[in-house]
Amino acid sequence: MRNRKAQEEIIGFVMIVLIVSVIFLIFIGISLRRSGNEEPAKSKDIYQLLESSMRTTSECTINYGSAYLSIGELLQRCYQDKDLRTNTKCSSGGNACDVLNKTLSNIFDISWQVSPEAVIKGYEFTSTQSQNISQKGQLPFVTIKKGICGFNKFGEEYLVSAYPSGSIVNRLNLCY
Repeated sequence: MRNRKAQEEIIGFVMIVLIVSVIFLIFIGISLRRSGNEEPAKSKDIYQLLESSMRTTSECTINYGSAYLSIGELLQRCYQDKDLRTNTKCSSGGNACDVLNKTLSNIFDISWQVSPEAVIKGYEFTSTQSQNISQKGQLPFVTIKKGICGFNKFGEEYLVSAYPSGSIVNRLNLCY
């Protein structure tokens, strides 16, 4: 009778340990799942880079002798080209979207050393058009990526007016 009572206590102890282990694993699973869906941390440096790069002039002029377009103006032209299925040509021969991608890639490459051995492993830049600032889920019309991006990233958004159709939301994420 005495051995049987000891066996029942051991079985009860094992059951409690198993229940606590299962609950612990569920909490770990939930916390890992949440960490991948969170918004990247914000950075003032990235915001300032986006703000200054939107005012940087490119190598694109629409007519010979006219002023060079800024990155912000190229974004507007590139969006209009994708939306209206037109093709804005620069005087140099390339189209607005190609010049935009090349210029932004150069700015980002100069700003950060990106490699698997560096602190910054990669970056992602996207531009989407939005009628409403809180509107999410639209497909980007400009995407520039370099390196490897996982869950660890920080970034910022910068808005450019796309009169009369809303705003262009530019998002740059740095991955570490």
